[in-house]
Amino acid sequence: MAANTASRAGVTLHNGAVMPWIALGTWEAPPGQVGRAVEAALASGYRHLDCAHIYGNEREVGAALRASQIPREELFITTKIWNSFRTDQQVRRCCAKSLSDLGVDYLDLLLVHFPVGGRRALKECWQTMESLVDEGKCKAIGISNYYEDDVADLLSYARVKPACNQIELHPRLPQDALVEYCKRQGMVVTAYSPFGRGARGGMLDHAVVTAIAKKHGVAASSVLLGWSLARGVPALPKSVTPARIAQNNSDEVRGLALDADDVRALAGLEDGARFVAFFNHQSR
Repeated sequence: MAANTASRAGVTLHNGAVMPWIALGTWEAPPGQVGRAVEAALASGYRHLDCAHIYGNEREVGAALRASQIPREELFITTKIWNSFRTDQQVRRCCAKSLSDLGVDYLDLLLVHFPVGGRRALKECWQTMESLVDEGKCKAIGISNYYEDDVADLLSYARVKPACNQIELHPRLPQDALVEYCKRQGMVVTAYSPFGRGARGGMLDHAVVTAIAKKHGVAASSVLLGWSLARGVPALPKSVTPARIAQNNSDEVRGLALDADDVRALAGLEDGARFVAFFNHQSR
């Protein structure tokens, strides 16, 4: 499988579509705020939005998309099939709801949110998603929170290969082996929770991160996002604050060049910490 290529605009998926480097994450963005966050993101140049059925806010995201009047072809929209939707009918219903709420007639990327439900159920889910690609409902399909063995199992029956694996990634949880495995399979890896989570020991105030930020004269968030982009991994930071939203997609992030000392210091933070509750994986 051909390697994915990267440019200043983003990473090219195996279907030829370009995924922008930075997306606005919409997880836990509450009603009344998520729409304003999307408006601020689009106004500051974002064209990549990361959504999910289970987030419960896609209708408000869709209203902000329509209000922006940005041509659909300029946007890259990701959403996800939740764990309780596995049969053909359920997957189609979940996808249709997201399309309706978002106010679009196709998705750029549709993901399996977690590899739970058992092998047979996951296979049916994936085969239905393949049919949705055939029908033009989504341009590409992929996965989220899959380990190497989950990916290998999927590849054993997939007709349409997964374009992406979205996983939690930050210096405390770099998941190097999984990232490299996915890249060898021709998959783009995207990073959710790139800052950890502030209320639970997130990384924006970590002494190592703030020292690197001071050294380069940049924000701590730029260090963490720059670390991700340097690995060839698009990142999905979440914020509802307009200034932070703009900062996360700024030239400061794209132009940051971490040196060898910075990379070593960040590598020393690895301790396997997860900030997102993880569902049990499929039983064989």
